[in-house]
Amino acid sequence: AIDISPLYNIDPYKDTIFYHQQIKQLQLICNFILKNNLCENYQNRVEAEQGIYNLQSFCQKAIAKNLNLVFIGD
Repeated sequence: AIDISPLYNIDPYKDTIFYHQQIKQLQLICNFILKNNLCENYQNRVEAEQGIYNLQSFCQKAIAKNLNLVFIGD
């Protein structure tokens, strides 16, 4: 099992910044979710998986370019 709590730290109402180590953790979480088919029971499974793939891609790019990720809330 893996701790997915960093996903819950993304605040939908304010900006949230993830730094290098947190981004690596998010990438591991994405891999875990996809490898274990944790989206299979969602009504919009394809949409959920695409969101995880997109997040994984953002993480890979941020790590490669040594950038932070900013999640923008309302």
